Amino acid sequence: MAAVREELQPLWRRNRPRRIEFGKAPAWILTKGNYECVAVLSGMGRERARRWTERAIAAFAPDCLLTAGFGGALNPSLPPGAVVLAAEFWQLEPREGALNRLEPILAGPPAALVGYLREKGINAYEGVSITTPAIMPKASLPLQITRLPLPVVDLETAAVALAAQAHRLPLVGVRAITDTGSEEIAPFLADLINTQGIVTISSLIQAVRQRPQRLGYLGHLWRRSRLAGRQLGRALNLILDYIDFHV
Repeated sequence: MAAVREELQPLWRRNRPRRIEFGKAPAWILTKGNYECVAVLSGMGRERARRWTERAIAAFAPDCLLTAGFGGALNPSLPPGAVVLAAEFWQLEPREGALNRLEPILAGPPAALVGYLREKGINAYEGVSITTPAIMPKASLPLQITRLPLPVVDLETAAVALAAQAHRLPLVGVRAITDTGSEEIAPFLADLINTQGIVTISSLIQAVRQRPQRLGYLGHLWRRSRLAGRQLGRALNLILDYIDFHV
């Protein structure tokens, strides 16, 4: 499961996926070793991720779930492009003031997978996944989060983790860093992505017309996304091979 096309495009360059019909969500099948992998783009946010993960489980009866994409670091030791494997999964509910830990079955020890990726030249870390309901200023996050080991923030992972927990499916959570601990993601980005998980040219033009100063930020983010996408694509290719032999 991923949110937007940019998160999976580098993986497609290394494989030959076959596009399949799956409602309104873009989906592909690719063969890795002795098994088939179904990739689905849910779009951004927990509700979309929840809906399409449940539909994917019902349609394909998977043996394992993997959620992948971009994430924001809270710790300055995580550089752009770093790949973080989740050892813990948490969901933030700001209105209730709650930070809830989820307990999905892990597909394998994250430390072992991190070691495997590092052997292959990937700058990989073991960390903690934090899912928020929307793009939030990092300074507004509870202090409890910043005290967790290498926390990484995104908008979808908890939804997939909850589905994995409910269906007792092993889970791998992986994120590539686009924004470091001292950087923020602009909230307007959520409005640029359509229901197919695509950032359209028209939405970019409109965003820059509304505020021309966004052009520099978008250029910076594009470069970061390219870096994170390349590292994520390399890592996913290796992770899928690892799953074939170890899960």
